[in-house]
Amino acid sequence: MTQKKNAPAIQIDSQSAVATQIVATHQQQLTTDHRDQERLLRIRDVCHLTGLGRSTVYLKVREGSFPPPVQLHGTCVAWYQSQVRTWIATRPAVVAMAATGGHKNVATMGGMHA
Repeated sequence: MTQKKNAPAIQIDSQSAVATQIVATHQQQLTTDHRDQERLLRIRDVCHLTGLGRSTVYLKVREGSFPPPVQLHGTCVAWYQSQVRTWIATRPAVVAMAATGGHKNVATMGGMHA
């Protein structure tokens, strides 16, 4: 009788270890999936991040100088946040500021003098 009592205990321990491993793997996948999710920005958010007006954003999309939106449904569109941030980072003023250590070049400020 002792063997029969011990056998189920070992099986439960084994099942418990497997269940723990499954839960840990699932939690890791959820964390990874959450990090990998791409945030979608609506036009208001795009305008806020870029400083551009709504019409200018759509004009630049038509010109091919701004990332195109993705259609969510009907006339509802959004932009991938990573693409908008990349566009911002490649703007000449941002690149120039990065090259000068974050200082604005007075000579390029539209004729303004110090």
